Amino acid sequence: MDRSTKAIVALAYVAGALSAVIALMLFVGLAPLHSKTGTPGVALWSSGPKCDDPSTMRTVKELANDKLNAVSPSARDFLLGSGGSSADKVTIQKMCLARTPFILDADSFRERGTIGKGVSCAAVLYVMLGGSRTFEFSSESSVEPTSDGKTIVTARFMPN
Repeated sequence: MDRSTKAIVALAYVAGALSAVIALMLFVGLAPLHSKTGTPGVALWSSGPKCDDPSTMRTVKELANDKLNAVSPSARDFLLGSGGSSADKVTIQKMCLARTPFILDADSFRERGTIGKGVSCAAVLYVMLGGSRTFEFSSESSVEPTSDGKTIVTARFMPN
């Protein structure tokens, strides 16, 4: 092999190695890791906000509990219009007067789409009374990372 052929072969090896590195970078993704330390690096999996993350679900339930205890009785009856008996409604009213937190169960936490670096979520929430699901209502929430590495969750609630 002459000198120019060796140069072409060496250049082909370098180009092949470079394209393998670029393909790996595209496959893996170059994004900062959302870790506790906030150390930037190559993300091997999506570590951004998730709809079905336990802390997200807990926050949505807390927001729903706050909403149920803060609204007027007519607004609460509107929100809890689906399910439950008249006896269950009396129990709910007594719980609100006593400021007793509701036990909420969630079903169908799903991602609806992305919002910048966050996600839009939806879920069905149930008020648990006596160990069974009584009233149900829907929630739409967004989960977004903040610049300081924390997560902000906002939610709105609607009757089913």
